[in-house]
Amino acid sequence: MSYVYIGEKARWERPFTVKRYLHPPRAEEVVTMWPDGKILFEPVSADTWPWLYTASAVKLLLGETFEEIDFKRIRYERDKDGIPVHAFSCRCGGISLRMEAFCTAERSPAAYVRVTLKNRTPQPVMQKISLLARTGEMVRLTGSEPDGYAHLNTNVRNWGFIPAGFRFDGESLRDGNAVLRMAEIDSLHPVWQGNVKGVPWHLRGLLMLTCEIPAGGERDLFFTFRREGQPAAIPENYAAECTKIRSFWAGELSRIRRYPVWRGNRSAGEMRTMYRTLIAGCLQMFARPVGKPYVIPRQGGLQNNIWPAEAVCMLRALDRAGDFADYTAEVIDFYLKELYVAEGADKGAVRTRDGSIGWGGDGAAVCETIARHILCRGRDAYEKYREPLLSMFRYIERTRAGTKEGEYAGKGLFPPVRSCDWSEVYQNWTKTDIYNLQAEEAAIRAFGKYADRALGEMEEEYADYLCCMRRVLATAEAAYSDGDEIVLPMHAGRKPTEPQTEGPFIADGVNLIAAGVCEAESDTACRIENYYKNRCMFRNGLHGLMNCGLLPGHQWDPCLLPSAHTMAICYFLTYFL
Repeated sequence: MSYVYIGEKARWERPFTVKRYLHPPRAEEVVTMWPDGKILFEPVSADTWPWLYTASAVKLLLGETFEEIDFKRIRYERDKDGIPVHAFSCRCGGISLRMEAFCTAERSPAAYVRVTLKNRTPQPVMQKISLLARTGEMVRLTGSEPDGYAHLNTNVRNWGFIPAGFRFDGESLRDGNAVLRMAEIDSLHPVWQGNVKGVPWHLRGLLMLTCEIPAGGERDLFFTFRREGQPAAIPENYAAECTKIRSFWAGELSRIRRYPVWRGNRSAGEMRTMYRTLIAGCLQMFARPVGKPYVIPRQGGLQNNIWPAEAVCMLRALDRAGDFADYTAEVIDFYLKELYVAEGADKGAVRTRDGSIGWGGDGAAVCETIARHILCRGRDAYEKYREPLLSMFRYIERTRAGTKEGEYAGKGLFPPVRSCDWSEVYQNWTKTDIYNLQAEEAAIRAFGKYADRALGEMEEEYADYLCCMRRVLATAEAAYSDGDEIVLPMHAGRKPTEPQTEGPFIADGVNLIAAGVCEAESDTACRIENYYKNRCMFRNGLHGLMNCGLLPGHQWDPCLLPSAHTMAICYFLTYFL
């Protein structure tokens, strides 16, 4: 396995968005639009491993040879108000194609799609466009993987590994899972290519359409796509439904009360668009598992897992940005009802849905989420959540007390636990204990706002925890600093490898600075920064490149933990407020 490092002459290609979310908040499906002309429906399930997800998708193919849209050549459009009515355009020979899509604001939404074909030639053309639909293994339909940590490969031939279950009844495509309806279908001369022997598997179950476009003219095609068993979504209602969804999202985004003060070269209008787009994306992370009465903060990407350690930044951002208390409180109530241990020896702990320990920092993440919610929402929230918040704080205190006698390298730190979805068990002091410190600090601020009687003992606990962390830092610096840089192991007491290959790390030393373990202006902080600069990171305004192959067998940069993307975006949302 060879390593690919970031060189001085690294070529920075134009970034593109792999997918865009269409679904409304609290929906039972994650609905995405892809740059290869694909709409994908994925039912929300919090208890299924992402690699086992089943989805329904429809994909555009062009011309007599059923060519795919080249996703690297498309241009996405930005809605200036940040509303998720998404569109992209591209040139396909003598034809320009524009695809626009949105979802209705329903628990089980319908996707409305408009495809505009413009003839750029001086002669009329008969343009063929085909719709390929499948329900099956999601990763084959996407051409990626649930987290997105792989280069997109849209190869339509992979769809041949999924049975062609859709049937055409003259008006719609349906397979018992999803239904597609086309406007004015008779005028498009539909031809159905079913499960015909001799036809390549990826081209079976194909609805072929043909439309005449005059010289310099254009033609709109409308279709809807949604889960079977829901009210019919009429594609002819595209314009009216688009007006309705814009009104819905305008109302949700009108809750924003705080906008950042922009610095830099970007215009205020551009930054406002980006900010509102990010807020809308955060709201789209609130999902309702099919048939369940509660709302979860789904992980992101295409995953629907519940990872409180990742959701904390998003929930904090929304509480600070505006009047989104109904969203954030709904998630907190879910945590307390479904994951929180309310009594017994483990009172104050947070477990996964199956009752096991998830990430070591999950409890701290829920603790911090509640504390910051109280800080933003006032006394009513404080009185409602005081007892569970204090129990979570004391669980952290109680758990780390067991290591003070020196059984482990990190005295006074959390005992060895899984720090993320990687299976290793160790004292990840730059992650698990950082979550704990941040949670304790936030809880102290929340209790201090109301002069809570427990405040004094909480402050003593936090001060002791901080001292324990600083002792571990001093030991590591003495052992692993050469005076110019410092290589900090995320495993307390374990010698770091160079390069680090034992697991993902987000920015071990940077976390220590953010949590106040290391002073930002100290020599130690400079050595931490030099570690990255000496390895060609911290350049071009970025920590490092994605997909650079530094980790063998993976497609992400080791300076980026899987949670870093959502967390970093949400941190941006709050940093300037």
